[in-house]
Amino acid sequence: MRTKLIFGNWKMNKTIAEAKAFATEAVAFDKFAKEHGVDIGVAPTFMSLAAVKEIAPELTVAAQNCHFADHGAFTGEVAIPMLKEVGIDWCIIGHSERRTYNGETNETCNKKIHALIDNDMTVIYCCGETLEQFEKGLTKEVINTQIREGLAGCCKCCLKHVIVAYEPIWSIGTGKNASTDAMDTRVEWYVRTVMDHVMKSEYADVIYAIDVVNEYFHSHKCSDEKVNGNGVTFWEDIYNTNESGNKMITNPSYVKLGFQCAYDVVKNQYKRDDISLIYNDYNTYGEDTADRIVTMYNWLNTKDEVNTTGAKICDGVGMQTHLT
Repeated sequence: MRTKLIFGNWKMNKTIAEAKAFATEAVAFDKFAKEHGVDIGVAPTFMSLAAVKEIAPELTVAAQNCHFADHGAFTGEVAIPMLKEVGIDWCIIGHSERRTYNGETNETCNKKIHALIDNDMTVIYCCGETLEQFEKGLTKEVINTQIREGLAGCCKCCLKHVIVAYEPIWSIGTGKNASTDAMDTRVEWYVRTVMDHVMKSEYADVIYAIDVVNEYFHSHKCSDEKVNGNGVTFWEDIYNTNESGNKMITNPSYVKLGFQCAYDVVKNQYKRDDISLIYNDYNTYGEDTADRIVTMYNWLNTKDEVNTTGAKICDGVGMQTHLT
């Protein structure tokens, strides 16, 4: 299971003295987090990088930016060798504020990403749409372009060094929250991106089941105001039941949306009929297990506003029991 990562970008905050004080306190917290399967990291200002790394060597410390050249007449910039000299091997690239205030483009991000990978550093590549782009319904196009252009030329082995961080710029300080439609877009983008990567890999011939949708729900939590506003996770929202029955058979369903996206990638985009898409059921216990599995399978393949053609987007159900 993928390790969870929590990262704090300090932006232009904290003096060196303040950074040292934080790093001292963070040592115990970092140990606690790792014991619970969570990695944490911070991105201080350039002035504080060395101090934080020295005091908390086990804490992941990233630079907020770098230049793609290793030296030269670039006033005000910081080169990758300078970062490595003080023990920094992580770097944020393409933050929304760098894009907005400093003219950062997908092309310059791409140059920096390649330079960082060549130096065996880990990249946190930031993507996100502005309020204007969001309101015009351009989210998918913007994110797709940022991913395609920013990671252009990166081979499969290179991508092991890249973390893509999605941040809807329009929700920062605006009081606007992600609506159901916005979350539909995020799920669709996530599934299509992962499936596209899988289909291009050398292992595509032996991949017969997907757990992409479930992985998304396990790793993304937020307030679920569209149902009852009680702050449960996506996962709980879909699987818990109430007086109306199983919520995973209500609309909009992120499970079905995810399967439809995966089906489109495998069957329509890559024209592969030899790959089966199998739903991985995490709750395979109880007297109603068989009925629930059959209901889930039939519902996924039922024609509606998500599965508009009534195609067989799910070929079967895999069973996984969690023992306690």
